[in-house]
Amino acid sequence: MKAEHIRNTNLIEVSASSSYPEEAALLANTACEAYRLKDGEWNAAQDLSVSRTIEEQIEQQQKKVSDIENAMTDFMKNRQVYDASGNVGDLQGSYTDAEAQYNANRVQYDILRKQLAYIDQRLSDEERVFSRNVSQNITVQLRSMRENIRTQENAYIALALEKGMQDEGVKAAFSQLNYAKAQYDQITRKKIAGELANSSDAQKYRFDLVASKMQMNVKLAELDNSAGEYLKLKNYYQAKLNQLPDKQITYAKLQLDLQVANKTYAFLKEKLDEARIKVASNAGRVIILKPALVPEGTEYPNFFQNLLIGLGAGLALGIAIVLGKDMMK
Repeated sequence: MKAEHIRNTNLIEVSASSSYPEEAALLANTACEAYRLKDGEWNAAQDLSVSRTIEEQIEQQQKKVSDIENAMTDFMKNRQVYDASGNVGDLQGSYTDAEAQYNANRVQYDILRKQLAYIDQRLSDEERVFSRNVSQNITVQLRSMRENIRTQENAYIALALEKGMQDEGVKAAFSQLNYAKAQYDQITRKKIAGELANSSDAQKYRFDLVASKMQMNVKLAELDNSAGEYLKLKNYYQAKLNQLPDKQITYAKLQLDLQVANKTYAFLKEKLDEARIKVASNAGRVIILKPALVPEGTEYPNFFQNLLIGLGAGLALGIAIVLGKDMMK
């Protein structure tokens, strides 16, 4: 069996040799099909692992929603409080948005960390060192972009603290921040692909696994930073709500907990649907472009080549014998 990478492409040429032409074709086709199926199994296993993680989180969130609803019902009956008043609604809205964004970031962080652990197990020590070195290089190159995003994030947080997260200007700043992050992700992916392609050792590494690990590390750092910023906002609005009268505080807190729990639950359901669709539609990334055919002639041994070599060797041996005998006279 022989497998060769075709230069400057994503193609691999597989060939097999055998004393029987049909067996040679069968060996090559069987090896390619096994490789294709294994690739599909690995991708499905990764997506199934993510699905199971999300399902566990959904079960926990369902219980949380149920517990809050029961606590809220008991409070409303016992304290005869059924609605919020004053500016509680605005504070609740801002707090809910901040905590929902914080939870969304943490959920995505946990899912991504699970995927990263799965990929990291499949990498060799040499591939881990290589990916770490390339990541450090890209981090230096994109430092100014990251600093710009953090500046935008700080400005967004300051504006949200001043005007509340329901303000149209704050929503516009949020959209601009997300656009900047999307651009950063796109440029990062291009940089990673460029660094790997230009590496003299790239061919001996599994490009897709190494690239996935580096992209996930970049995204994890971004999610962790964003979660920290939304935590600041959440704590700010929590402090504002804590200044309300005790009865209003408790009622508002229960309302907030329920709203946030429902938003987080909906977000998890959306992520689970995405993961299930990926599992169902996953056909792997390996495609067999052309099956091996039964060869019409022999590849080895080469009859005419061997005949010429035999004739040449026989002629040389004959000359050597004649010369030897002539010298011995």
